[in-house]
Amino acid sequence: MTFFASSRYRFTQGVTKGKIFRLSPEQIFLLLLALALLILIPFIFAADSNGFQYTSWRQTDTASIAHNLVYNRLNLFYPQIHWRGSGTGYVETEFQLYPFLTAVLYKLFGEQIELGLLLSFAFSVGTLVLFYALARRLLDPATARRPARILPAGG
Repeated sequence: MTFFASSRYRFTQGVTKGKIFRLSPEQIFLLLLALALLILIPFIFAADSNGFQYTSWRQTDTASIAHNLVYNRLNLFYPQIHWRGSGTGYVETEFQLYPFLTAVLYKLFGEQIELGLLLSFAFSVGTLVLFYALARRLLDPATARRPARILPAGG
């Protein structure tokens, strides 16, 4: 407990004088989140990248499973891939919730790769918000914002 008390003092020392912004910690967090969204959206939908910065077997298999869920049968417990040859294509994988939700979006809006990217982005933002809420519960607001700033950068 002494670590948190000493780090709290060190992080807030000298900050109480002369506030530049009159925003609450929640407003600052939401502004940072909005800024992160504005910065990331052009990279996600870059014309030459088709949503991906590189081709990966993992993204290909995920898209393949989502496609097969849409066109074969929307059954979460029987994921199929395209490289099945003459077999059924059922694969032993982890729980395929993300491809299933992507397949549901494909059914509603048509098969577009951007839907999977938006779903992934929504999960990332949700993780950031939940992580910040947990940190706010365990730490003081100034210390809780530090990891919330680092998490979107992948570090």
